[in-house]
Amino acid sequence: MTIIWIVSRLYLSCFGFLKGNRMSDLRNQFGKKLRKIRRDRDMTQEQLAEAIGVTMAFISRMERGRHGPSFDNLQKLAEVLGVKVEELFQFPEEK
Repeated sequence: MTIIWIVSRLYLSCFGFLKGNRMSDLRNQFGKKLRKIRRDRDMTQEQLAEAIGVTMAFISRMERGRHGPSFDNLQKLAEVLGVKVEELFQFPEEK
């Protein structure tokens, strides 16, 4: 192994970690927002899943920040929940 190879691997690992961390934060915030809107509409995960054509497990994973929705599912979520897509990404300011 060369020094260049080792350094490039370290750089990619660090960059990937940071990038993944930011994406994870977005998924977590999105999931919290999705859960709040769903609960405000008195919907269960099962009802929401059925309405947009996914599994209840997938709704649960989105709400826990494990997975994010596709563009198609974003549109379906917004329609079923009666909000604009943009509202799903309006998060409270951190203090």
